[in-house]
Amino acid sequence: MSPSSFAAIDAKNSKEVQADSPADSELTELSEMEIDTVPEVPILDRTLANLRRPATEDSCAFWYCSYAKWQDWLRDAQQSDKPKKKTARNNLFKFDAAGRIMETSDGKVAPHPCRWCRRENYDMVCMILRGEGEMVCAYCKRHGKGGCNAGRAEGSDASDDGIESDEGLQRVSALESLVSELQHNFEKLQESHEELQDDHRIYKNGWHKLQEELFELDQEYDKLREELVSLQKFHQDLQEGDQAELREDYHSLREDHQSLREDYESLREDQQALQATNRALEVELDGLKQRMGTHDRWLEWFKSNYYTATRDIYIMWMKLWPTSARAPPDQPAI
Repeated sequence: MSPSSFAAIDAKNSKEVQADSPADSELTELSEMEIDTVPEVPILDRTLANLRRPATEDSCAFWYCSYAKWQDWLRDAQQSDKPKKKTARNNLFKFDAAGRIMETSDGKVAPHPCRWCRRENYDMVCMILRGEGEMVCAYCKRHGKGGCNAGRAEGSDASDDGIESDEGLQRVSALESLVSELQHNFEKLQESHEELQDDHRIYKNGWHKLQEELFELDQEYDKLREELVSLQKFHQDLQEGDQAELREDYHSLREDHQSLREDYESLREDQQALQATNRALEVELDGLKQRMGTHDRWLEWFKSNYYTATRDIYIMWMKLWPTSARAPPDQPAI
């Protein structure tokens, strides 16, 4: 079919949608009742403010999304639960893109219908986003299909044979699962990194507090030393008086000064221990940053060399696995 025939079918579908049938009126009434019963979720995330719920009320349309489901996704997308938040955000962006392509002027008829739309035998025209060299159609955006090439022009030499290969799809799926696992491990490392940063902040605050207490003790020590000097002068002036009583007061003051000195030395030792703990935490934090960097490099390497790595692992397995242990062609492998 040519693009002109696609446009004619698109115009016909739009007229059918705009027709005032009893089924459409019932769907509109149900939608209004649903909006009245389901509370609207406030949008606090700026990235979700410009999303648009598809306006179609045809529940058979692949881009249809009910008001209640849309509000549930908005609520989950703003929660702290990371898996639920990620799933909700993906659904919101998929339905927003599909609705804009199928219902607004942002969409246009694809020059080459993709294999998924041909396989599903939809009466709807295969449409893509207008401009920007977009290749993925609305149906593939909505369902997360891979290998969509609806945006390439007719007569192109591009072929879908490589995409149709089951073995290639299995390899890609396995590598995608590996990448997903690595991303999950990276998120765990990032969470532990944030926890270590919080612990480091707590120890740092405690260290500053001990420094303030040490400064206050230094001031008290200077004050007591001044009092000691004044008492020594007073003792010298009253040597002819009751020297025994003055000597007892003097020794008592010296004992107090010694105890204060010991407390001062103890606080200095505590400060040094806290500084050593702080340095150990910084070393552990640097090690975690290095492990995160190694993880990032492995992730980039797997993304760019997944085909070569899979081929080398397969060749290594064929060399290491003995021929006698392999199953005959007519029997399943053990």
